[in-house]
Amino acid sequence: MELLAETYERFNIPLIGPQLESELEAARVAPRERWAGPVELTLTVSLPQLEAFWARVQPALLLPPELRPRLLAAVDEGVAGLYAAYQALQQPDCSDAEGLELLEQAMTAASAAFSELQQACLPVEGLTGTLAGAYVETVRGILGGTVPDQTLASMVANDPPPGEPEVRRYLLEYLAGGSPDLLCLALERMLEGLTREQAPAELSCPVCGASNPAEASRCEGCGGRLRLTGQVWEG
Repeated sequence: MELLAETYERFNIPLIGPQLESELEAARVAPRERWAGPVELTLTVSLPQLEAFWARVQPALLLPPELRPRLLAAVDEGVAGLYAAYQALQQPDCSDAEGLELLEQAMTAASAAFSELQQACLPVEGLTGTLAGAYVETVRGILGGTVPDQTLASMVANDPPPGEPEVRRYLLEYLAGGSPDLLCLALERMLEGLTREQAPAELSCPVCGASNPAEASRCEGCGGRLRLTGQVWEG
């Protein structure tokens, strides 16, 4: 399976991306009569597995509230497009070329939707073991239905969240009966506050050693480039 993932990695589709790409490439060289078995298996097993996975994970996705409806709808459309493409292959009036084009278009669209969703998720990696990380996991659990609101209420009362005061306000508004969107909004503001706290007040040029404003892209002393890659400033 690892070899398959290494060989087929064009489509970023959870669980079945490598399988779908493998089927597409096999269909390019196999006669039409050999398509029926894989098509039926995908429609009855693989795509339902993807659909069940998507239904399970989407409630707990940590997304900016203003993007959430569009991103979730795009993935829904992508999954529906995969079903439609495979169903079209079962129709006698669908030519080989048309069927292959439909498959590739559907896989590309679904992959793009999942990729955009992945990129839009709040960047909470690296917070494990911190107070911020505890709030992330609690919010994720509430959205996924595995953690009660009372857990969050206790945290807010005893260990207020880091970041701006509005983070706590958003959490309290949710606990008072507000929209679940307030939870992700609170995390978004918390992350913004942590980023500001961690940002350096000034940058030292690795070439000449001169101090530069944090927002500078080039050294004011020697003109060398100042660039942040991960946690390392490079010239």
